[in-house]
Amino acid sequence: EEDLKLGRHHKNLTTLKNIIDDVSAAINWVKEKYPSKKISIIGFCFGGHAAFIASSLKGIESSFCFYGAGVTTPRADTNFAPIDLLEKVSGKLNFICGSCDDLIPVKDRLEIKQRFKKLDPSEERFNYVEIEGADHGFMCEERESFDKRASRIGWNLLMSEFKI
Repeated sequence: EEDLKLGRHHKNLTTLKNIIDDVSAAINWVKEKYPSKKISIIGFCFGGHAAFIASSLKGIESSFCFYGAGVTTPRADTNFAPIDLLEKVSGKLNFICGSCDDLIPVKDRLEIKQRFKKLDPSEERFNYVEIEGADHGFMCEERESFDKRASRIGWNLLMSEFKI
C-alpha cells in the first residue's frame, strides 16, 4: 500500500512536458545509435498513460498502452486530455484494457473507442482491445488482478506486432 501511495505521488508530479521531453530524448538517442530501426513504445498503468501521450511524437512506429487510465480526463498541467492528441499520432496506437477495470470506467472506454473509430474508421492505425473479465494490472504476475488468459492475449498482441 505504501509503494502504491508513493508511486501515485510521483505520478501526480509528472507533467505532460516531462513525458514528452523524456521520450523525445530517448527517440533521439535511438535514432542516433540505430538510424534504420523502427521505434515502438510500450507502457503499463501510468506507463500506458505516458505511452498514449508519447504516441503523438513523430518517429514512433507503434505504441502499446496497457490499461493506461486517465487518458480521457484533462490533465491538471495542460487542461486537455491525452486523447486530444490523437490527431498527432502518425504510427499505430494500441489501447488494451480489461472490461472489469474500475480505473478505466465504461464511459472512458466508450470515448476511446468512439474517438479511435472517428479518426480511423478502417481500424488500421488505432486498435482498441477490451479483454472480457480482465481487471487493471492483468499482465502483472505480482498483482492479485493477474489474469493468465488476459495476459496471454496481451503478450500475443505484442509479439504479433514484432513478428516474434
